[in-house]
Amino acid sequence: MRWTSLPLPASGVLDLPALRARLLRTLIPELPARTLLRPDHFGAPTLPGSGWHLSFSRGGRRLSAAACQTQRVGIDLEHLQDRDGPRPAGPDLRRWVITEAVLKAYGTGFALVGTNEPFPDLHLSGHLSDTARWGTARILALPLRWCLLTDLEPAGLCGAVAVTGPGVPHLEYRSP
Repeated sequence: MRWTSLPLPASGVLDLPALRARLLRTLIPELPARTLLRPDHFGAPTLPGSGWHLSFSRGGRRLSAAACQTQRVGIDLEHLQDRDGPRPAGPDLRRWVITEAVLKAYGTGFALVGTNEPFPDLHLSGHLSDTARWGTARILALPLRWCLLTDLEPAGLCGAVAVTGPGVPHLEYRSP
């Protein structure tokens, strides 16, 4: 499993498709140059026919991505002072990023919120203060694994990745 992150431009027009393409080339350099992302039925990015699973996150003036060939993947990064105002610190923020990453790996993200569809019953276990250690989650009968990300810059940034299945993948950061 690979992940990467880059700072968003401080000013000017934000070209998210170009930034996502840059992250995609960083994560999966062997993909053809003109590979197109397609949304699935929940709006999550996919690479049809490639065998790769993807997730993107925008938070803390950063754009981040995760990719995995063997399992569905989710990533979330947030900052204490994000675009929606101050966020809770400590365990509450860590629980938030873990939950969002797990729901992205599950395949729905928060797409079911505000619909008539039942929201999946989510159970998390693991230590919210331990980075680089894998915790477990379960949604219905699906086992998932999650991990808090380490060494995030700038200060106040909190992130997590998650994958489906019981196995623990090797987590590799790739510099953009």
